Parts: sequence; structure tokens; C-alpha cells
Amino acid sequence: NFIEPIRDRRKISQIKNLLRGQKRIRDLLLFVVGINAALRISDLLQLQIGQFVDEKGNIKKRFWIKEQKTGKRHEIAINQSI
Repeated sequence: NFIEPIRDRRKISQIKNLLRGQKRIRDLLLFVVGINAALRISDLLQLQIGQFVDEKGNIKKRFWIKEQKTGKRHEIAINQSI
């Protein structure tokens, strides 16, 4: 199965606003990380808050993820988009 990525910025903005408006912060975070880091849903669902925030509550600069499909580890920078 091939799924076409969402490229239309208006549609992306609409989805983000919908999730934000429904107070679905977890889903919003998964969506934003997914579209900016090009991660599969299987990889997104393994993420944990500790990968983004340290023990003092500060946002980290990067996180590591092991792709479920390939087993490869990737470092992903947390930038303004994420």
C-alpha cells in the first residue's frame, strides 16, 4: 500500500487547528513530529515524552528512534517546526 503524503500547507494547517481545537495535544504532537520527521505511524507510536523533555522539563535538542521496519537508529533534531 502506498499513502500519498499531505503536501498542501492549508490542509496541514487545518488538521493542526482541528487537533488543537479539540484539545488533542498528544495527537497534535504525533502529527507534527510525523510530518516534519517523515516517520511511519509504527515509529511514532513508540515515542515517549522523555524523548522530548528532560527530567527538569526542558525541551531536548534531539531524540533517537529505532525504525520498526528497518531496525535502523535515527537521530532527529527537535527544531522550531517540531
